[in-house]
Amino acid sequence: MQLNALAIMAIGVRKKGLNAMMENSTVKKFWLVWLIAPLVALTLSLTFTYLANQAGLLGY
Repeated sequence: MQLNALAIMAIGVRKKGLNAMMENSTVKKFWLVWLIAPLVALTLSLTFTYLANQAGLLGY
C-alpha cells in the first residue's frame, strides 16, 4: 500500500515538480499519517506488553 502511494506521488512529482506536489494538502496529510501511525503502533504495543507482563500473562 505504501509503495503504491509513493509511486503515485512520484508520478505527481514528475509531472508537477517537487514543490507543487509537497504543497498539496492531501500529500501533507499522507506524510503526517505516515509519520504518526508507527509511533502510535509502537506506543500501543509497548503499553499492552507492559500491562500483560504486570498481569502475569507473559510466561517467560
